[in-house]
Amino acid sequence: MKIQFNRDYILRLSRESILPNLSAAILLMFAFLPYAGSFHSTGANAVRLVFAALFLLAVCRTNRNMLIQMFVVLLLTGISNLFFYRQVWMHFTSFSNFMNRSLLCWLYALMGLYYSRYGSGQGKRNIERLLLLLLLFTSLTTILGSLKDPEAVRSTVAGGMEMADKKIAIAKKNIASWGIIYGMVFTLPAWIYRYVKTRKKIYLAVICFITAACMMSQITFAVLFTFAFLFFLVFRLKKKGRIIGLICAMCAALVPLWAYMDDLCLALSGFFDRMGIRILSMRFYQLYQTFSNGTLYGTGAARMELYKSSLKVFLENPLFGFEKAGPLGPERIGLHSQVFDRMGATGLLGTVWCVLPFLWMSKMVLSHTTNLEERYYTGLGIAVFMIFAMVNPTWNCPGAYFSVFCLPFILMDGEPGGGRKAYERSGGYNGCSDSL
Repeated sequence: MKIQFNRDYILRLSRESILPNLSAAILLMFAFLPYAGSFHSTGANAVRLVFAALFLLAVCRTNRNMLIQMFVVLLLTGISNLFFYRQVWMHFTSFSNFMNRSLLCWLYALMGLYYSRYGSGQGKRNIERLLLLLLLFTSLTTILGSLKDPEAVRSTVAGGMEMADKKIAIAKKNIASWGIIYGMVFTLPAWIYRYVKTRKKIYLAVICFITAACMMSQITFAVLFTFAFLFFLVFRLKKKGRIIGLICAMCAALVPLWAYMDDLCLALSGFFDRMGIRILSMRFYQLYQTFSNGTLYGTGAARMELYKSSLKVFLENPLFGFEKAGPLGPERIGLHSQVFDRMGATGLLGTVWCVLPFLWMSKMVLSHTTNLEERYYTGLGIAVFMIFAMVNPTWNCPGAYFSVFCLPFILMDGEPGGGRKAYERSGGYNGCSDSL
C-alpha cells in the first residue's frame, strides 16, 4: 500500500519537536558541562527547573498519557525522596538542593521514554552530536585542569572544602565534578557499541578522552568502572579465547609477585607522592598496609564499616527504617550507598517506591529492541549502574541516569514498543512518517 505523505502535518511535527529537543539540549549542558553542572548555584537550579517544566509541557502537547506516566514516576520517587530527606539528608544538605537533584535524576531517565516514541530521525542525531561535543570538551578541560593542579582536581570532584574557596571556584569552571564524571563513565557502553558497529574514529576518540578524564579525576570507583568497560571493549573486538588466555597468563605472572605486593605498593606510593599526586599515593599506601596486615586498611575498611552501619539500622527495623526520635539515628546511616542508606533510613516501604520505577525503566530500555547486541550493551550499563548504587549515593548524578536510561533510546536502531506502532496507539498517526 502506498503511503500518502502530508507535508503540512510533517512540518507541524517538526515544529513541535523544537521545544522538547531544545529543552533536552539545555538540560544536557547542565548535566555534563563543569561550571553549568555545579549544583551550588540557585540560579543554575532555577534554570534547570524551567527547562524541565518546558520539556514536560512539550510531552503534554504530544502525548498526555505519556505525561501521566512520567508524573506517576516523579510522584512516587518524590514522596520516597521526601521521606529519605526527612530521615537523613536534612542534617547534611538543603531541601532545595536534595530535591532538585533527585527530581532531575528521574527526569533525565524519563526523557528516554519520550525519545523511544517520538525522537526518531534528525532530533536524535542532533542530541547525539551535542553530547559528543559536550563529553569531548569536558574531558579535555578536566585533563588540562588536572595536569595544572592535581590537588584542585581531587577537591573539586569530591566536593571537598579543604582548599581555599576561591581556588575551588576557579577549578569548578574547568574540572568535572564527581557526579559529571560518573555520568561520563556510564556513556561508555553506548560509545563502545557504536564503535564496534561502525568503527568510526569519533567514538574511539570520545572513549579515549573519557578514559583519560576518569584517570585524572582519581575517583576510585570511576577508574574501576572505566577499566571494566574498556576490558569489555577488548573482549568484544578480539576472539574470546585469546582474551581468556591473556587473563590466565597475567594471573600466572602475578603469582610470583604476590609475596612482594606490599613492597610494590609502597614503591608506587612513593612514586606518586614525588609526582605530587597525593590521592594515588594514599591509595597505594593503603594497599601496602592491607597486604602487610592481611586486613582491609584505610578507605576500603572505612567504607565497609559505613555499609555495615546502614545494614545494621535496616535489620533493626526493616519495615519503616529507624525511628526519627531514636538516639543518633541519622548519624548511623553511612551515606555512601544509595541502596543500603535508603533501606536503613526508610525501610522496605520507602525503598520499594524507588525500586519499582527503576525496574520499569530497565524493562522499557531492554524491550525497546530485538537486537541482541544492543540489549547486551544496554544490559551491561544497567548492571554496572546497580553495582554503582550499592557502593555510592546516586541521587546527585543526573547524568548517570541519562546515560543508562535515555541514551540507549537515542542511539538504538530497533523500535519495538516505540516508533510508528507506539505513535499509532497514541492516536497521532496520520498516514505519514513519525520521524521528527
